[in-house]
Amino acid sequence: MQLTRSKLLRRFALGLGSGFLVAACGVSRSTPPPPATGAPEDADKPLKVGTAPPFPPFEMKNDQGELVGFDIDLLTAISKQTGQTFEIETLAFEDIVPALQDGRIDAAISAIPVTPERSQAIDFSHPYLDAGLVIAVRQSEQAITSEADLEGKTLAVQIDTAGASKAIEILGSKIITFSTAAEAIEALAAGQADAVIHDKPVVLHAITLLSQSSTTAAQDLATIRLVERPLTYQVYGIALPQNSAHTATLNEAIEALVANGTYAEIYEKWFGTAVAARP
Repeated sequence: MQLTRSKLLRRFALGLGSGFLVAACGVSRSTPPPPATGAPEDADKPLKVGTAPPFPPFEMKNDQGELVGFDIDLLTAISKQTGQTFEIETLAFEDIVPALQDGRIDAAISAIPVTPERSQAIDFSHPYLDAGLVIAVRQSEQAITSEADLEGKTLAVQIDTAGASKAIEILGSKIITFSTAAEAIEALAAGQADAVIHDKPVVLHAITLLSQSSTTAAQDLATIRLVERPLTYQVYGIALPQNSAHTATLNEAIEALVANGTYAEIYEKWFGTAVAARP
């Protein structure tokens, strides 16, 4: 399921199905703080928010069957900041845009890339994550500094992702595919590939997970670095219906969470590194 979701994430629209209250994730508060300035009149009514798990580390279920992830923590923080409660509905990623357009949901947070095509059909909050494609290499690899240097190299990718599609475009490259980003990074650390191409946050999360394991490859992760120049620029945003009354409130909340350090705490929790800057 994750692989199909990854492929859809890079190319198409969005989706939802069964719902439950984010109160189970700690979003609901018995004594909510005053709503942010400019909050719509129905701020006391739970907003229906769509998400499309599993897509680690953004939305997935833990061993107790609860939704967790970067997006879920961010939504929880927004709820605490604004006093607005949220009711999460899960659906297929490709159904998200139609659900926003026909009013089935009020918003969606699901690692949704902001694109010109989507922006013609729906609105977005301020960007909350830099998610462009990056190149990961071993520290000892000094010859790879840009896309041009990947020609003729062995590239490890997660199958059915934007990184895999990008690798196909590189002349003379040998591509080895894996089911997960963590497996691709592990192959890089073991010297089976010259580089990995994947979304920046997914690469950072994979490195964090492997560093917490006891495998031999985990001991080599200190040798992995990201090439400074990204392959593509892409950001994620919270999706809303066009002209939504909630856009301003969400934007204010995101900016407040950045200013008070909450956003940085969530970022470091899931990606194992300090955030350089929110896009």
